[in-house]
Amino acid sequence: RHPYTTMTSTSVPDDIDRLYQNTTSGGNSDQSLTLSSDQPDSTFTITNLLTIVRNERFSPELLAFNPLVDDFLNRVNVREMEIQAEEPADEEAPDTSAQQQKAYKAIKLLELDKIRYLISEYYRVRREKIELFAHFLLNEENHEVERLSEHERQFAQKYLDLEILLYRRGFQEAVTDEFWTSDQFQQIMASRQPDLKQFVFLRVPHEIQEVEMVMGEDQKNVKLLSDEIYVFSYQTIQHLLKEGKVQLV
Repeated sequence: RHPYTTMTSTSVPDDIDRLYQNTTSGGNSDQSLTLSSDQPDSTFTITNLLTIVRNERFSPELLAFNPLVDDFLNRVNVREMEIQAEEPADEEAPDTSAQQQKAYKAIKLLELDKIRYLISEYYRVRREKIELFAHFLLNEENHEVERLSEHERQFAQKYLDLEILLYRRGFQEAVTDEFWTSDQFQQIMASRQPDLKQFVFLRVPHEIQEVEMVMGEDQKNVKLLSDEIYVFSYQTIQHLLKEGKVQLV
C-alpha cells in the first residue's frame, strides 16, 4: 500500500500541496494546477486528489467517476514534458550549481511520479469494483451505469460479456440442466452487490451542526465535530459523502 493512501488527514495533505507547488512551479503557489470549470476560481489540488482516492478506496460501492482526475493527469503529463524540455545544466557553471540543477529536476520528476501513482491507484480501485459488480452496474433497474465514464462502461460491458461466454463454454456445456441452469448463474451474478451496511471510518472536515441519521430502527439528529473521526455504517453516511461533507479514511 502506498503511503500517500494511508497518511493521516490532519496536516500531511497540506504539506504535500506545498511540496507539489514548490517542485512543479518553482515555489510559486499561484501556478498550482487550475482546471477549467464553470467556477472561474475553481482549483484542483493534491489535497482534492487524495480525498477522491481515499473515498474511492474505502467506499464499498463504486462512486461516480470524477472527470477532473483525467484532466489532472493530462496536466501532470504536460508539466513532465515541460520539465524534460528544460535547458540542461550549464557546462561552464560551477560543479555544485550543475549538480543542484540536475537534482532539482530529478526531484520535480519524482514528485510527478508520486502524483501519477495516486491517479493510477484511483483507476485500479475502480477497475476492481467494476469487475466485481459489472452485472449490478449495468443493470438498468439499478440506475448505476451513470457512475461510469464512457470508457469504463465499455470495459464493464466487455468484461461481463466475456464472463458469460466463459460460463457457457467452460461450465454450462459440461453440466446438465438438472444440476445447473442459466437462471442460477444469473442469480449468482445479480447477488454480487456492494455491501452498503459495511462500517467505514470517516473524517468531518467542517463541523456539521445537525444531521439526521437512521441508526437501526431509530432516527436521530447527530452533531459531527470538525476534524473528528467517526465510525458509521456506510449507508448511514452515504448522502453526506456524496455531498462532500465527510471524507472516508
